[in-house]
Amino acid sequence: MFNQLRLYLFILFFVFSNSLLAQSSLDVVKPIDYSKDTITFDSISVYQFNFKVYVDSNLLNSNDYYLNPIKSQIYFKTNLSNHSIVLHYSKMPINLNYPYYHKSDTLILPDSAKYNDTYVYSVTSKNTQDLFGSSSLHKQGSISRGVTVGNAQNLSLQSTLNLQLNGKIAPNLYMKGAISDNNIPFQPQGNTQKLQDFDQVYLKVYNDKFSVIGGDFWLKKPTGYFLNYNKRSQGLSLEYHQYNKDSTQSHHKVSGAFSRGKFARNIVQGIEGNQGPYRLRGAENEQFIVILAGTEKVFIDGELLTRGQEFDYTIDYNTSEITFTAKRLITKDKRIIVEFQYSDLNYARSLFAYSSNFEGKKYKGWVNYYTEQDAKNQPIQQSLSDIDKFNLAQAGDSLNFALSNSIDSVGYFDNRVLYALVDSLGYDSVLVFTTNQDSAKYQAVFQYVGQGNGDYVLDQYTANGKVYKWIAPNGGVSQGDYAPVRLLIAPQRKQMFTAGMEYQLLKNTKSTVELAYSDYDKNTFSKLHSDDNQGVAVKTNIQSIFKLDSLNKRRIQTNVNFEYNHKNFTQIQWFRSAEFDRDWNVRGKPYSGQLFLSSVDVNFLNSKTGRLTLKSENLTWGTDYIGWRNNIYSNFTKNNYHFKLEGSWLLSDGQEKTDFLRHKLSLSKSWNKIKIGLDDIHENNKKYIPNTSFLSPTSYQFFDVKTYISSADSSVNKYQLYYRQRHDWNSDSTRL
Repeated sequence: MFNQLRLYLFILFFVFSNSLLAQSSLDVVKPIDYSKDTITFDSISVYQFNFKVYVDSNLLNSNDYYLNPIKSQIYFKTNLSNHSIVLHYSKMPINLNYPYYHKSDTLILPDSAKYNDTYVYSVTSKNTQDLFGSSSLHKQGSISRGVTVGNAQNLSLQSTLNLQLNGKIAPNLYMKGAISDNNIPFQPQGNTQKLQDFDQVYLKVYNDKFSVIGGDFWLKKPTGYFLNYNKRSQGLSLEYHQYNKDSTQSHHKVSGAFSRGKFARNIVQGIEGNQGPYRLRGAENEQFIVILAGTEKVFIDGELLTRGQEFDYTIDYNTSEITFTAKRLITKDKRIIVEFQYSDLNYARSLFAYSSNFEGKKYKGWVNYYTEQDAKNQPIQQSLSDIDKFNLAQAGDSLNFALSNSIDSVGYFDNRVLYALVDSLGYDSVLVFTTNQDSAKYQAVFQYVGQGNGDYVLDQYTANGKVYKWIAPNGGVSQGDYAPVRLLIAPQRKQMFTAGMEYQLLKNTKSTVELAYSDYDKNTFSKLHSDDNQGVAVKTNIQSIFKLDSLNKRRIQTNVNFEYNHKNFTQIQWFRSAEFDRDWNVRGKPYSGQLFLSSVDVNFLNSKTGRLTLKSENLTWGTDYIGWRNNIYSNFTKNNYHFKLEGSWLLSDGQEKTDFLRHKLSLSKSWNKIKIGLDDIHENNKKYIPNTSFLSPTSYQFFDVKTYISSADSSVNKYQLYYRQRHDWNSDSTRL
């Protein structure tokens, strides 16, 4: 009965669709945020025939998404995070997803149904409170216990706990959480897109105005440009939303926690035909680190990759090794960048973060503060004596001189490399390798200090480890490169404060300005060299949009940007584009001084065909570098033709003079089930030896062209047949 009535409503609706359309709400323009792959954008059904999606002002192909017009839901087939998404559609006059009936179908009972005695009345107990104090809180999970025993080991008990909570605990108050525990904690393997974390506690109590989070949680980047972080933390976080009657609103967030990791950024040199594994190192070049699960960002040629065996790469967090899948063939020319956090247990580390956002009719403002510091009196992996603390205090920011004597009297052990402590040639406390039980009582850790800075050299390898030999100084000058010392790790502190505002100056013009202040103390034990701890930065932007038609389909957008970084300004994490240093030919360069970055760009936008961008930039870095860079970017689609071009030309001078010209072109034509295309990449990077006309060995040029026939982008089964050539030029000091 119900299904027939609903079918009649469908037929009636489409028969009179023309008359209903005249009564519908036409031309709805609605921006949405990409928070998940399936998004419900309206509460009423919509028409499908005039539905359009614009991503960054470009019309999205209907094959790239799936629309459910009845439920007003859209599913994007690709990740569109950090993109502007605007929907154009028309609403239906009724909601076809809502059931309409005259009588409820629950009244229909089968003939075999047993009818209850309507004259029996039973009273249920009102005391339905459970352990958590509310029957509206849904609980599910598991607890397991295991006993392991064998003839080669003692009896051991293993236990695991997995509990999920979700529901209402009071009027207008909700809670959700997850508690998991394993008595043998371990990190998940990085071979899937989704990770299941073990040994964590996450509880959130919230309503429409505030939320309180406790346990293990993520701290994400706040609003703004300079302050960037993505931290796995353990502590407490509070959020509060305030909505005022004058259409203004504010959002505040305060977090205090223990930081579980330290940020590092690696530039990995690919090896021809080697998919990995590639070993990652810490920020201080540590070789053996443990990466925190899920904190990594991997880029190849500036493109962000996806973790998983069926995607781009897998990563072993415990051995800090990354391996690329067959979808990403690695060559010597691949530009690989990995950003991650790793476990740093030298000191207990705490952090505090505050962010606030204000929004009115014509303005948006934000204030952010972040501080992260090591507890210098709570070392974990190293024990500091009073002499060690004194050495750290005297070293200041010159941490390579923060050394401590590593000679230790341990007694005799037959499985260690031990030394005798003797006097030789007037020098006392000289270590001499020996296996004599009467004198082999000392152990030492040797640190490489550079040729001529130590009195020991590597002598031999034994089954117990490396053996070092003392070399007598010549004329008071050391002849070795090792010393019996250990490098002391200094506690650090990083702070940053930012404040910014975006204001609508005119109807089509808005201005943005942000100020930042940083404080980076490399050694909180010492007050020396503290004059370079503080730095400031500022960024401004003026954006204007000019409409060329009444429907806003053709527009011209202009941007004027200016950025200033003081020479002592220090970032929390990398906040620029992944290949910013390569784009300006400054990767690995020890440039210093004040940094100025300015740019002007003009964008010609057409919602039907695409866009064209012309951009001019200037980068000045102290007296070491000055560069001018001109860019062109175009992306057009029409009649199943797709054209994309990215090009730039950089001229720089300073400590090194460079001439960097490159472009990347893509042209394709799509039919129903096939696609024919051409890809063309060219780079010519000339770097000149200072004060000469000779090319440096790092100069290069390559030309890469590829033509192909492939399946259409919307096809389920993918194939591609291509022919590709690449030519490389190297420097012989006079030409490529």
